[in-house]
Amino acid sequence: MAEVHYYTVHEVKTILEEESKQRELSQLAKSTLTYLQKLNTIKSKEIRKMVNELMEVVNIDEKLAVKIADVMPQFPEEVRAIFQKIRNYKDDDIEKVLSIVKKYL
Repeated sequence: MAEVHYYTVHEVKTILEEESKQRELSQLAKSTLTYLQKLNTIKSKEIRKMVNELMEVVNIDEKLAVKIADVMPQFPEEVRAIFQKIRNYKDDDIEKVLSIVKKYL
């Protein structure tokens, strides 16, 4: 089975920007890039650092860490909504997530 890798929206934006320098993008790719350029402008290197930090400090998988990076929650309720169906969590985990996200805002 092939290894699955998850990309944040910021990483996808960077990939599409690089591809647009190499070739003409499809209409769908152009529309996607336009949409992503309107989102938060955190660099994909910083986002990946945040994802790795979340996986290490909060002990969550890459899929959940990427979801947190995409949402950039700022309130405990937002983190609870992300955690709700995925895993059991502790209040301490919520505080750790908020602390890490705050560093990258």
